[in-house]
Formats: sequence, C-alpha cells, structure tokens
Amino acid sequence: MTYRRCAFSVWFLVLSLAAIFIGEVRAESSGSTPDRQLRQRIERSLDRWCRWLAGYLQPVADTEYYTMTPRANTGRNKYRDVAGNQFAAAAAGYWLAHASPAEDLAKPLRGLIRLSLDSHIAIGKLDRPEGPRWGASHSYADNWHADLFAGTSGMLMLDALAPPDREKLLTILAWEADKQVEYGIAKEHGSMPGHWPQGSVGESNAWSCALIQTARRALPDSPNQSAWREAAILYSLNAVGVPGDVTSGEVVAGKPLSERVKGANFEPGGIQEHHGFYHPGYMGWPLAYQAFAAVIDEGLPEPQRNPDVYLRNWRLVFDRLKQGSFANGRFIYCAGDDWNAYGYGNAHILPIGIFAAARFRDPDASRMAHEWLGLMEREQALGDGSLQGVRLVRLKNNYSNDFAWYEAISGASLAHALWVMDHMDTSAMPAPSSEEQYNARNVGTYYEPNARLVWHRTANHWASFSWRSAFGQWQAMVQPIGLPDLLKQNHNGMGMLEAAGATAKAALRSYQIGTFDGGGFWSLGTIDRLAAGDGKTFPLVRQYQALVALPEGPSIFVDYCQAAQPIEVRRNGGLGLRLAADIFNDNRVRLTTARGDHVFHQHPDKDTWQPLHAKSVTIEDAMKLSVVAGDGSFQILQKRKRPTEGDEMIYPADRFAVEESLVSHELYFGPPVDAPPRKFGAGEWIRELVAVIECDPGTSPQKCTATVTGSHPCLGIHLPETNRTVAINFSDAEQTAESKAGPVRVGPASVRVAP
Repeated sequence: MTYRRCAFSVWFLVLSLAAIFIGEVRAESSGSTPDRQLRQRIERSLDRWCRWLAGYLQPVADTEYYTMTPRANTGRNKYRDVAGNQFAAAAAGYWLAHASPAEDLAKPLRGLIRLSLDSHIAIGKLDRPEGPRWGASHSYADNWHADLFAGTSGMLMLDALAPPDREKLLTILAWEADKQVEYGIAKEHGSMPGHWPQGSVGESNAWSCALIQTARRALPDSPNQSAWREAAILYSLNAVGVPGDVTSGEVVAGKPLSERVKGANFEPGGIQEHHGFYHPGYMGWPLAYQAFAAVIDEGLPEPQRNPDVYLRNWRLVFDRLKQGSFANGRFIYCAGDDWNAYGYGNAHILPIGIFAAARFRDPDASRMAHEWLGLMEREQALGDGSLQGVRLVRLKNNYSNDFAWYEAISGASLAHALWVMDHMDTSAMPAPSSEEQYNARNVGTYYEPNARLVWHRTANHWASFSWRSAFGQWQAMVQPIGLPDLLKQNHNGMGMLEAAGATAKAALRSYQIGTFDGGGFWSLGTIDRLAAGDGKTFPLVRQYQALVALPEGPSIFVDYCQAAQPIEVRRNGGLGLRLAADIFNDNRVRLTTARGDHVFHQHPDKDTWQPLHAKSVTIEDAMKLSVVAGDGSFQILQKRKRPTEGDEMIYPADRFAVEESLVSHELYFGPPVDAPPRKFGAGEWIRELVAVIECDPGTSPQKCTATVTGSHPCLGIHLPETNRTVAINFSDAEQTAESKAGPVRVGPASVRVAP
C-alpha cells in the first residue's frame, strides 16, 4: 500500500503540473493575438540563448573582455574571427535592454559588447587574436561585413548602452556610413551589382543600406544626413534589382531608375545566384536587411522618408522564395549549398516572415516564421540552449570561429524578430496557414535560363534540375513536399564513379531545358567525367542524364555512362540521394523493400555499405524509386555517428565543414560495391539506368509497370497507368522512339510526351 500511495502521489503531482502547464498555454493562446503568442515564444528562446551565451563566452586574459572565438584562424574566412562576436554582442545587447539578469550572467555579455566596440578601427582600443580589429578600410572584406556588423549592432543594442559605450557605437555608425558615401557603387569597392557570369552583391549592398539607415535614425542631427539619405537610396536600389531596372525610366525617389541602378543582382524571375549558383540563403539576407531599412525609414520624420525605395522588388523575391521553400520555412537548395544548412541566410526567415505577415497580411509568411521558430526551439531543447550546438558539435570543436558565426546569426535572428515587432504594427498579423494551404498555394513551374535552373512544385512533390550547382557540380532532385527534412541538398543525382588510376573531374558538355504547357519540365545533358592520373587524358567517361517531371508526376530519371577510353571501374552507382539522418528526423531514415522495413541510424563506428537487394525502394512511405532499366540493386552508405568529444577531422578534405552541417546517408543503385573491378573498352556502356520516382506511392500500383524501349541516344519510357510514353532524345538529330500507340518523333536534344 505504501508503494501504491507513493506512485499515486507522484502521478498526481505529474498530472497536476501538466494541468497547470496546459492551463497556462490555453490562457496564453486564448487571450493573445497570433503576434503576441509568437512574441512570447521568441522571447523565451532568446532568453535561453543569451543565458547559454553567457556561459559559453571565454574571458580574454588580463582584460574586461569576453569572446566567442578565443582561437583565431580556425576556419577559412578570417572575417569570421570577428563576425560571431559582433552578432552575438548585438543579440546580447537587445536582451540586456529588455531583461534584468543576475550579474554573473550580465558581466560576460557586457564584456563581449565592449570587445565588439573597442576592436573597431574608429575606436582603436583593442587589437589582439581574441578581438581582431575590424571596420571599413581595415580590409577589403570588411568594407561590407563591417556594415553588417555595425548596422546590426546599431539596430539591436544601442538602447542597451550607457555612456561611454553608447558614444562608441554612434562613432562607429557615423564612420561606417561616411565610408559608404565615399565608396559608392563601384567595382573596386565590391559594390557593383551583377548577375552571372559577374558576381552578385545583393546581400552586401542591402547591408550597407541598412547600416546607413541605422545611422540616419541614431544621429538625426548629423550634418551628413543628406549624403547618407542619397547613399541609402543608391545602395538599396542596387541590392534587390532585376535587369529591367537598369534601363527603366520609372521615377523612384525623384529620379529615373536608370540614373541610379548600375546593374542587377537578381534574375527576372526573382532569384539570386551567389558563389556562382542559385543560393536562397543569399536571398534571405537582402530580404531581411531591406525590410529593416524600410522599417527604419517609416520611423523617420515624414519629409525624410522614401517609401518607394526600400521594398522595390521585395514581393517578387519573397514570393519566389516561398515557392522555393518548404512549409516549415526551410529553403530548398536545389543548386546545392556550400554553407551551413539550417542556418546561414535561412535563419532570417523568422524576421522576414513576421515582416511579410504583418505588412502584407500573408498567412504563409506567418507559417514560415512560426515553423522556423519551432525548428529553433527543437534544437535548443536537445541541448544546452544553443541553437546549433548539438548538430554542429564537430564544427564547434574544429572550426570555432565558423561555429560562432553560424550560431550568432541564429541568435541575432531572434533579436531581430523582436526588433521588427517593436517597430511595426503586427497586431493584424494573420494566424499561420496550415501545411496543406501553404503547399496548395506555392506551386508552379519556374525556369530561369541564365541560372541553368528549372523546378516544378505541386502540392505533393518537388522536382528540379540545376546545371550550375555548388562545387562546380550539377544536381537533380525529386522529393516529397511533406518531408522537408528528407534530403541533404548536395550532390543528389550525380551518381558515383571510381576507376583505377583516375582522378575525380567533371565538366558540363551540353544541356537543354524545356517546360510543358500544363506545368512540369524536362532537362537533359551530357557531362564529361574522370581524368587519367596524369590529368592529361580527359574524359574517361561520358555521362548522359535526363530528368522529366510530369505535371502531376511521376518523375523519370535517366543516367547512362559510356566509356570514352579503356577503363577499369571499381565502383559505379547511379542516383546518389543524400538521405538526412539528423536531429530533424530522429537521426535515422526508414526504407522499405519487398523484404520489409530497414531503419538506418547513424552507424556507431564507421561509414558502412549496406546492401538492400532490391530494384524498388520506398523512403519513409512517401517516395518510391523503381528502377525499370539497369543492372544491380539498391545499396546505402550508412554514415557514422559524429563523436561529441575531441577534435578529430572526420573528412579532412571538408574545408568548409559542409559534411558536418547534416549527417546524411547515400543511396545508390548499381553493382555491389564489393564486386570485383570491371574493365570496359571505349564505347562500352558502364551504366544504363532508368528510374521512375513517385512522391505519392499510396496512390500508385504495388509494382511499377513502366517499360523501356530503344537504346541510347533515343529511349521510350511507357507509363501504363497514365497511358503515356516519354521519349528522350540525347542526339543532335531528330530521332524516333517506340510507343504503344506507334512511333514518336522527337526533336534533337529534347523530350516529347505522347499522347
């Protein structure tokens, strides 16, 4: 009886606490508007993050300063020795202005803030490895990163500072604003806009604009107000500009656009390439900082405002970004990602979503903000209060300044979200749309010729092909819309080729893209791959790939590889899907074959190949891959679990720690990886793979009944369920493919669907 009474008491206590918690949640939700509910969640998340930050900071010996980066030069980019400290200080400053923490928490945060101020070139009080000097004119990269750091500090922490620290920040703002007036839009200062093959500077010009706007707000009596105003307009119009702006006679801020716009960073359809490929993270940056500039402008005296400037093209870019994002706010990196997934640039969707939801009464924007915050809360709940410390533990140990930068961006995005809510009326912000509503609205086919990119999105699936992707590669992606965390968005579709005496090398030989009248697309191309060990003989293999995304599915993927020289192939696999096995999907992925379910967690010891002995596999009950032509079977490279201690470099060639951003298994189709090497003569086919990919397998037959007729260069894939034949022609001449209804003529290097 004693045991039962104790057990009853414990359960009574648990249930009582649960009832209290549920009551608090109901009281909060029933008595609050959507913006108030969201604000309370953000405040809790920022509070927890700043408390973590106070404990993470390290003191700088024999000084009052604290730093996130006690070791300099732990990464490739030297500006990151500065960057994390600056953003973390700004977020901490905002929190200190709105909270009353104990002295043991406040002291390290104040020490970080002072380090961020005293290390600026205009203050000149500090310059050492733990707090390197920064500021415009200090280094070429600093000319725009310094704008970002100073502008963010001016927005978030000015109100937290007392003299003399406040005067230091005002000095920094004036210094940076004056420098940008001096530099202007010029190639030699890294501010001349351009799109491929030129480099884009949409994000950095938006940073400069927001910095100048912050100076205008903070220093209303400055004699440079007039020059700052014109410079802010100039940088803004050269941030989110499209090609038509360059020659437009439309009058904006009193002048034709053509007099101010020096070039376009964005394509006509609203995307921006950065680092040489479509990079949605670099769309997040200018969207955020242009929104901040607009909010600041609306707070200035009316005669000093320019309401037609700061949101120009903003809706075009944001609506395109919505179409290219999942319903949980995650950007779709269909051209790959060389920075940190779930962080860089994407973190800004929280303040961006709040701004768009309030300004445009956009329930989808509201959803993106709410859902992204949910991802941040999940990461915090798994660890010590940091936002990326659990997932990026290897980065934290091996590249501490890179980790500081990514972590501080996420922390500052919380403060920036609250700053937006402080400075604009969010009371009419709509409730978030449902996942179904978001996915039903943000659909369509988008083709951007200059970016070599096409995508097609329905309510159920995503398909895309990018012929210019991260790391000089290409990427074919298909995935269910309802599983936003399924893929790591790098290297998908490239396949695997390893040969004796050969080195990895690839060059795009040709490609074509077309769209269907009813939506969907086709794309095909030829890639030269592998070089001899001496580097002189290239290519050893010629690869032919095609992806056809039918309007309502399925998608068809074709991958043929032909020996261009005699070659001994050691490993050969098509597809190469990167299946994430990370904190967002419980560190595992589930595959189903005719033999049953196979759940792959992170391997406890090493990267390990696992055979699946199947030509058809269903992933998480949501995506079915059926190989209808090709030798071999599916196999998965199960990646190892990341150790949490020590500084082991798991992949030494991973200079940017991209492989650390998400642990992902690799799914291939081909001969067993332990099969003996196979020799091929010139002209022989190494791989002849055709796969049908369905993202709604519950509505499809148990077994794929598609058949393939013909051979390279012209194939016919017949789909009995839709009574269609997809004819694919890799040749430069017209060809004929066979179908159930008779011959199908298909033009050079193109695809035709019949009937």
